[in-house]
Amino acid sequence: MMAALTLAKAGRRVLLLEAEERIGGALRSAELTLPGFVHDVGAAVMPLALASQGFRSVADELSDLHWAHPEVPVAHPLDDHAVLLHRDVAETAAGLGRDGQAWHRLMAPVVSSKSPSG
Repeated sequence: MMAALTLAKAGRRVLLLEAEERIGGALRSAELTLPGFVHDVGAAVMPLALASQGFRSVADELSDLHWAHPEVPVAHPLDDHAVLLHRDVAETAAGLGRDGQAWHRLMAPVVSSKSPSG
């Protein structure tokens, strides 16, 4: 898709074809478990696309694209609980028990260096 958009921006005629029966590849959703529970088929980390130079370069062309942000972006189920990855480093750290301080030390500098204002 990014190659097709780049070529189109450069004035080339582009025909983008979908090889599969359903469009979207890993960028689609489906009810995989119970009715009403919609899951990403393969797009586990699509929120990272918001930081993608490629997506930013074609933002105007994708103006009809609307991002849906869940309350908790990522969860990892364990045997007796789930680890929740929140947008806030401190909130994630609070749910990690004894590992929370290490998470905060590791991730706080990374998040602050990647913030739009920083």
